[in-house]
Amino acid sequence: MKILLINNIPPFRSSFFKTVGFLYANQRLQHTFNQILFQSYEEDIYMRADIDNWESITVTEIYKLFSTIPIKWGIAGGWALDLHLGKQSRVHDDIDVIILREEQLTAYNHLSGDWMLYKAENGKLVPWQEGEFLKTTNDIWATKSSSSPWTFQIMIVETEQQSWIYRREKTIRRRLEDVFLRTAEGIPYLRPEIQLGNKSLIIEKELHIGSWNNDLHYKIVADGKIFSARFIKSERSLNAVFGEISNNILFEQTKFCQFLINNQVPFMHLFPVSEDLPFTTIEIENEIYRFILFEWIEGEHITHCDEYIAEEFGKMARKFHDISSLYKSSAFPKQSQLVGYSQFVDNLRNMVETSYISLENLKMVDAYLETTEYHIENAKTKQFDFIIQSDLNPLNIIIITINSE
Repeated sequence: MKILLINNIPPFRSSFFKTVGFLYANQRLQHTFNQILFQSYEEDIYMRADIDNWESITVTEIYKLFSTIPIKWGIAGGWALDLHLGKQSRVHDDIDVIILREEQLTAYNHLSGDWMLYKAENGKLVPWQEGEFLKTTNDIWATKSSSSPWTFQIMIVETEQQSWIYRREKTIRRRLEDVFLRTAEGIPYLRPEIQLGNKSLIIEKELHIGSWNNDLHYKIVADGKIFSARFIKSERSLNAVFGEISNNILFEQTKFCQFLINNQVPFMHLFPVSEDLPFTTIEIENEIYRFILFEWIEGEHITHCDEYIAEEFGKMARKFHDISSLYKSSAFPKQSQLVGYSQFVDNLRNMVETSYISLENLKMVDAYLETTEYHIENAKTKQFDFIIQSDLNPLNIIIITINSE
């Protein structure tokens, strides 16, 4: 090393180093001295390129090592998925550990006494210096010496206000307390949906909880893009009022969605399986679902109404109605909405009769049902003008921007 180093520096520095050659008997002094005088040569001298030279330590050894460090950490990568499964599914060449960026120096101070830590930057592995705060580096490789195999990898993640931040899409966050799970032995590991998200997919939110239908509906992130993912059964509800959605009807609904978009009605864009196939069929726990994927539109649901919102909603509803009246289809059933309304009111009355409701609430529900039945009766007609209709109500409308002054 001494000869190689001298041969790799300019002559004036070479002669200077010959006078202090004794410092190079100590590797740490050598490193420090070189860092001070020859920073431009440091990467060439200390850089490692043997990225396949791995002899990783075990999960148990990682747990013993990191459990003594006062930081938040967890096992990531393939081992995280296997810890969740409770068994090893394959051979792992390496082992990854997640730490928080703001706690990196605490980790360094506890590890650097027994381990050499290298930062991965610009395709190179160079030593991580004492006291150096890494602002953008995400990966650290650990080894026992400059010539020993790699033993574990540290992955630094971003956080803000006690929330983990998804690196590819910084608007996606999760509370730190929800990022890790633990095995029965207490070993922390990255939640599987987040781990898979690091590769391709995150399930950001379950949207079907409390829904009237039995769809499985999720807000997901795939490769940094946000989607609405829905799994639809043929029988969406035990309530017959909502009817069956056959493959033919679902296919026609996707055509109608595209018709709205083509006519400048703001609607979610469909991501079809192929040019001619808008959805696919899959089996989940012996149940058949149709899987359909739309882009995600960020906004706020209408939870209150003022004159401006009412006016804008009315304009949009009018446009929706006028454009829908131009769409012709033989696939959709031609039936008055009043039939469904009447059946739904009958179902509500039956539920009221078999449920315990306070007298005050019973009076309120009765008044509501009587008013509903009055309007349904007065809306009946023998002449129908059938148009395609959707459940256009404030719960299915979001506000992207409000320009009211």
